[in-house]
Amino acid sequence: MSSLALTLVLAHLGLSAVLVADLLLRRKEPTSTMAWLQAIVFFPFLGSALYLLIGAGSLHRRRYRRRRKRLGPLETGKAARDGAAARAAQLNGFAADAVMLATATSRRSPTHGNTLQIFDNVSRVYDDIEAEVWRARDHVHFEYYLLEPDATGRRFLDLLEAKAREGVEVRLLVDGVGSRNLTGEHLRPLVRAGGQVGWFLPLRVFQRLQSLHLRNHRKIVVIDGRLAFTGGVNIGDAYRGRRARRAHWRDTHLKVEGPAVHHLQEVFAEDWWFATETKLTDDRYFPPLATAGDALIHVVASGPDDPARAIHTTLFHAIATAHHRVWIATPYFVPDTPIMAALETTARRGVDVRLLIPDRSDHPLVDRAGESYLPALLEAGARVYRYEAGMLHSKLVAIDGRWGTLGSANMDIRSFRLNFEVNLIALSVEITGQIEAIFERDLRQSRPVLPAELSIRPVHRRLTVAACRLLAPVL
Repeated sequence: MSSLALTLVLAHLGLSAVLVADLLLRRKEPTSTMAWLQAIVFFPFLGSALYLLIGAGSLHRRRYRRRRKRLGPLETGKAARDGAAARAAQLNGFAADAVMLATATSRRSPTHGNTLQIFDNVSRVYDDIEAEVWRARDHVHFEYYLLEPDATGRRFLDLLEAKAREGVEVRLLVDGVGSRNLTGEHLRPLVRAGGQVGWFLPLRVFQRLQSLHLRNHRKIVVIDGRLAFTGGVNIGDAYRGRRARRAHWRDTHLKVEGPAVHHLQEVFAEDWWFATETKLTDDRYFPPLATAGDALIHVVASGPDDPARAIHTTLFHAIATAHHRVWIATPYFVPDTPIMAALETTARRGVDVRLLIPDRSDHPLVDRAGESYLPALLEAGARVYRYEAGMLHSKLVAIDGRWGTLGSANMDIRSFRLNFEVNLIALSVEITGQIEAIFERDLRQSRPVLPAELSIRPVHRRLTVAACRLLAPVL
């Protein structure tokens, strides 16, 4: 054996030993662990490179916890539990259980006295955000997975620049992958005007390679600490339907007023600290808020730094304990084993389980992977529909007419385990009724998926679907 070959073998063995130890310590699911172990050992360097890029699945938790503790006004675990217990005592049955579970996993208690406005039209969302930003007097916080430097994106950048010139504190936090088209040239006017820009896990050579696939998928706007927006709408021309290939983009977004705004501000503060190491603990970011309505709202954030998987856990509980109906709209349906089992079991109990997905999304591989789960759902008695009026990007779930959630999380493994997400849970008959009404309107522009449609697929289509399912954990 030549000296070069020997060197490569020793390097492979040494690297493999380190990565296998890391893999075992992460305590992944046994099937995932075995798959990565084989890739690392039997595919020299290639398997190791893939593991470093997409296999880690978490951030350094100890460092993140230390930063959380230094933020100051964030709610402690005990305070959250005490607040949740007080709320649960006023509820009963499913609602009380849902409050306690969401609190235990998210470390935030629900808040009463909120109003929630649901938008199902992207242009109206943009118009309302723009109007509220113009009214800002102290600070504007923008956090987006994707902000494109096109006409729509530049309009918002110009707006933020104008507010910064007025003396308003402006902070823009964008994801390093989702907003990769943004450049220093696009952001320079905002910075010169006094605005601040943060990059969440930016793309840098030889830095954080293991976090390349861990993305901040949240969309949050907080204005003066008094109102907030969140949901599924990014910023760009495509979302207004300005691309001929997808003229209609169906999405859902939320406007919140009341105590829940402080919890969205906390989520932004955590992310800003992680990205910039700058604390936002001044009381003026969390001003006293009067009761704005009567909605009980729970802000649930999760990410690869969250071992409790708060959004995943609350969804699993809501689906598994439903008695009458489970209605889900999602652009990408790639569930993990627990969520799939909950959906099948609930459907077999006779619960009205309906899934609404796009007829064709903007990610063909995800479409194929998701298709592999549909036969089992249909066999269990669930009903599946494909939205035909455009690109369905709405993410909503309604359970039994009394529990509803909307936010940034898709019904897929990436949102459950790899992305930083934020959802709002509403324990409200009125708000859940609005979510169901939106679902029913979208259903009228959809067609049912029949078992025969899936069973007569040609061999090459079935092979493609099966192959894409293998990629499900990272799609």
